[in-house]
Amino acid sequence: MTGQIDDDVLNRGEVYSLVASDGEPLFEPEAHGFRPVSSSTACWRGYVCHYAIVKDAFVLDRLEINHADGTEDAPVPAIPPLLNGRRASKPRRKYAFFEHEYKRLGMGISFTGRLLLGAGFIEDLYVHAGFQSAWKYRRIREVAIDEGRITSVDARTKEMSMVRGHILGRRQLEQDAVILKWVERYFSVDAPI
Repeated sequence: MTGQIDDDVLNRGEVYSLVASDGEPLFEPEAHGFRPVSSSTACWRGYVCHYAIVKDAFVLDRLEINHADGTEDAPVPAIPPLLNGRRASKPRRKYAFFEHEYKRLGMGISFTGRLLLGAGFIEDLYVHAGFQSAWKYRRIREVAIDEGRITSVDARTKEMSMVRGHILGRRQLEQDAVILKWVERYFSVDAPI
């Protein structure tokens, strides 16, 4: 499987990859009348979400998607539905993976749970398969959300650095109870290792 394009989250002017989530629901295209189809092995889902943290709200800011009617074997291009009152536009990029794009949505997402956001991907750790793991990023933020409202944003770079060292066989996890508790919580999340 090819490495996949990940969703991202804009937080305080910095774009983070959404590398793990524990909770629901994030944006589900089918619930809004879409039928996503892949046009590249880099995005089997057929869509990418660009979320943002705006003040204390978690929103879908932009959506890139391929939408089709018909069967999986014979998709027929279709006019995508309105999303948050907006029509889709055609991406202006020369080499776009997606046929449709929704911009400046500001659409509240009533997600409840935790997200791990990563920035500063370490290229030497890239694996050409699926989504990349949280421990492969230099900076990690843990965002707690309750029905679309941000309740906390905490730096978790130190903890994830320790996890990375442990996975790469460079160090044992320290016996710091706070760090061990966070690591245990992280590994209880359905996240790729």
